[in-house]
Amino acid sequence: MADVRKLVCQVAQRMANAALALGTAGNVSARLDDKTIAITPTGVPYDRLCEDDIVVVDIHTRRVVSGHLKPSSETPMHTEVYARRSDIHGIVHTHSLYATAFAVAGQSIEAVHYVIATMGDHIPVVPYFTYGTEALAQAAAEALQTVKVALLANHGVLALGKDLEEAYYHAEAVEYLAQLQYLAKGLGGPQVLTPSQIAEVMEKFQGYGQRG
Repeated sequence: MADVRKLVCQVAQRMANAALALGTAGNVSARLDDKTIAITPTGVPYDRLCEDDIVVVDIHTRRVVSGHLKPSSETPMHTEVYARRSDIHGIVHTHSLYATAFAVAGQSIEAVHYVIATMGDHIPVVPYFTYGTEALAQAAAEALQTVKVALLANHGVLALGKDLEEAYYHAEAVEYLAQLQYLAKGLGGPQVLTPSQIAEVMEKFQGYGQRG
């Protein structure tokens, strides 16, 4: 448990240092087991955050199991995703500039670059609901049934991963894709990859990297 809480703290600080979230905005969590997650506390500046501040919450009851602080206001959204997707072990919620601009405009991010294949064939937009509400939790979890990243309308980004490192990579990658799509629009519009092209990349990614 200590190692996971430490990683949650480190990733939250990386998120802030990379300007993916401002102030106390955004949140980070990781699955501990089938019943619990470790999640950042609400309202604590990331430069002051330490391992002991990370809160352990029950996925199903959403009650605090361990920790001396209140958990993130977005705990319902995190726990609902974990409850629905047993393959997800890390979540990063950001307010990164370009991706959030697309969320504000209500525009999805399309397959403008093949790196999207690690997340899905597009990045959908979840309808607007007030932060921290059950309505937002349900809508976000529903949109994330088949993809690993979604835009939250007039709010930000929710990025998932098989582990916390992958979730953080997806949070960075979607910001990169948003910048690409924005810039390409100024050059006459992006050439969006076809479903078959994305499917080919997804298959190719299966053998990417070092194998022991």
